[in-house]
Amino acid sequence: MTCKIHIRNLALYLVLLVVGFSLGCDVYGQSRIEQKGLDAMEDYDYRGAIDYFYRSKYLTPKGMRGMAISYSRLNQMDSAEKYYLQVINTGFHEIIDLYEYAEVLKVNGKYDEAFHWLAVYSEKRPHDSRVLRQFADPESYNRIIQDTANFELKFLKANTPQQDFGPVRYGESIVFTSSRPQTAPIKREWNWTGTPYLDLFTAEVDSLGDFIDVQALEGPFNSKYHDGPIAFNEAGDLAVFTRNVGSDEGDEGALNFQLFFSKKVDGKWTKPEGMWFNHPNYSVGHPTLSADGKVLYFSSDMPGGFGKSDLYMVKARAEKGWGFPINLGRDVNTEGQEMFPYLHTKDSLLYFSSNGHPGIGGLDLFVGSVDGSHLKYITNIGLPFNSNRDDFGMLVSDDRTNGYFSSNRSGGAGSDDIIRFTERERIDSILYHDPLNVHSAELGDFEYAEGQGDLRGKFVSRKSGPRQCPPQFIQ
Repeated sequence: MTCKIHIRNLALYLVLLVVGFSLGCDVYGQSRIEQKGLDAMEDYDYRGAIDYFYRSKYLTPKGMRGMAISYSRLNQMDSAEKYYLQVINTGFHEIIDLYEYAEVLKVNGKYDEAFHWLAVYSEKRPHDSRVLRQFADPESYNRIIQDTANFELKFLKANTPQQDFGPVRYGESIVFTSSRPQTAPIKREWNWTGTPYLDLFTAEVDSLGDFIDVQALEGPFNSKYHDGPIAFNEAGDLAVFTRNVGSDEGDEGALNFQLFFSKKVDGKWTKPEGMWFNHPNYSVGHPTLSADGKVLYFSSDMPGGFGKSDLYMVKARAEKGWGFPINLGRDVNTEGQEMFPYLHTKDSLLYFSSNGHPGIGGLDLFVGSVDGSHLKYITNIGLPFNSNRDDFGMLVSDDRTNGYFSSNRSGGAGSDDIIRFTERERIDSILYHDPLNVHSAELGDFEYAEGQGDLRGKFVSRKSGPRQCPPQFIQ
């Protein structure tokens, strides 16, 4: 195996060889150990990858980047910061490393440094909408950190050291997603976190808003791999949920998520059917439904999008099945991740999480007003709902005075936790007033060069609006 060392010229390569042999280092053996770490990352085994990287006597910039990414995926951001800086200091970094380093700095609360590196990145990628949004409205950060202290937050007692997130209403009960262990003859764990696979659970709500009588959701919803999040229509007879589909070869490490739906007929849920636009080459998940179940919003990294994952909508056909997915457009979707949509059906508001719009760090919660297949007045809902960690998975009461969201911020039981929020006093708040007068930067004010950098697809003008998913990508 050729040693994977980034070199500018032959002279530098010879120097490295001489130094390696003079120190008695097995350069090629080190590369093999590093490659095992990179291979482990391909299987989402980030803990195993870190172990291999530590065992390597020498890390190339690619290995340092692998270490940084692995720590980031495990939410160990102090270590991720350390290795991103190391790879940047080698001079052999990739341009995207500058952006990822800035994002890690934001998560770690180092905002001045983060904005410095965003500026450096913007010189290399001036057409990235994420930095355009940030620098077009430099005061956005100061606005979103203004906490009115009008909402009380409380971590649920029902949270576990594992992942607990994504509560939704199901009749008078709550259904949520969790990796908490269940009693089973065979305990299954996935590589990424070393915790059980995600399953769907149901709970009742006590007088304090906590979840009680937690048990696995009955019906055909939980499989041997990941299941959840889920969405129901108002009548409770249609469910759409995310499922991790393994390959035919039984590759348990494969992370291909698809959407399935089930209908309740005569009191029993039908066998789940996959959405026709599922595909083994991309993921589809995070559903939310309109009250009548005729409009579905979801997140996907299907081809033709703007970034790592985009928000889409699709309407039920009058005769049968579902129509073509429609991308919500560049005002919503960025080069980053837009995920976990939640439709507040009473007031036609769509909440979602993004790390591409200006935020405090990690995934931030945003809200926009639904206007057909568009979202208008997209706004970061600020503190205390957003933190410098990941905040997502909203559930809001009809009057928007209380509800739940999910976060991996400190103070909880472990990984992702569910937090209840309650309004202390009714004042002007983005949560229950349509965000018509809140300033937010609209991308129609800027020009874009098509196909810049590593963007997938081309930007469309505001006039052309949202786009249908190209049929040639769907089989």
